Amino acid sequence: MARKAQLRPDSGVSIVVITHRKGYLLRSTLEALARECARHPSKPSEVLVVDDGGFDYGLVRELLPAFEPAQASLRYIRVKHRGYRLSLMRNLGLQLASYEPVILLDGDCRPVEGWLAAYLRAFKPGRLLAGRVEWSHPSASSSPDRLRNDSRFDYERKRPQPGLFRGQPPVYPQRFWAGNVGGLWSDWLRIGLFNEEFNGGDCEEADAGWRAYYSGLAIEFLFDACVVHQWHPTTRPRGVNWSLLERKKREYSRGRISSRWTPLEECADWEELTLGRACEANSEGAKDDPRVSPSR
Repeated sequence: MARKAQLRPDSGVSIVVITHRKGYLLRSTLEALARECARHPSKPSEVLVVDDGGFDYGLVRELLPAFEPAQASLRYIRVKHRGYRLSLMRNLGLQLASYEPVILLDGDCRPVEGWLAAYLRAFKPGRLLAGRVEWSHPSASSSPDRLRNDSRFDYERKRPQPGLFRGQPPVYPQRFWAGNVGGLWSDWLRIGLFNEEFNGGDCEEADAGWRAYYSGLAIEFLFDACVVHQWHPTTRPRGVNWSLLERKKREYSRGRISSRWTPLEECADWEELTLGRACEANSEGAKDDPRVSPSR
């Protein structure tokens, strides 16, 4: 059953960063985000770090001063680790965001200069936005220009040409990669957020892309909203739950567009921690950190 979208201000932008035990990559991503927010001081922004297991509280608190010149707020959400529930974490971030425009970013994807500007120019009702993703390698520079010339990187195979899509391509919605995507909260709600029937990081992104397509939303691919997916030892093609995805696509094509997601008031597996004073975070998360009581 569709829920009515709550009114949110469109004067700013919320950026939701999803992370799990990759603090050495998250640092680079947050530092780049701080620089991007600083380039738009007149646009209020907030960065919500949604941490599966609560391993990186200390790192996020340490980087709080980097966001002060940008006048951007930094928030930290800890989610209890009960398996890698990527759809749940994205849905929590979307619901906790304060502004109507919301960008989703994986913690190992570092924005390059101009990333935020490209999103701010493109936000419009009735569409979801998918930014460009380029991949780094152990022996390659993190420079996007260097990566484009790297023979191991094939941009065309990973993402279609930028531009507005409303047609009937057989694969483009399936390449809706949620590591660098954005849209208005009302449109995220319109497609039913991310389907929590998909566990881990399999094909919840493709499922969202197909629901957007069958809901009548456009998907716009933004060439200038570029992130570099930072190499780490587990970077590899992921297996996907093809049978469930194919069954869902058949349902969507018949007009039965639905998604299973958990409202905040029904989820007890998260808490927001304040970042305003020094606290120690241990390997199990900061158990004694000051909390912001979630409204449930």
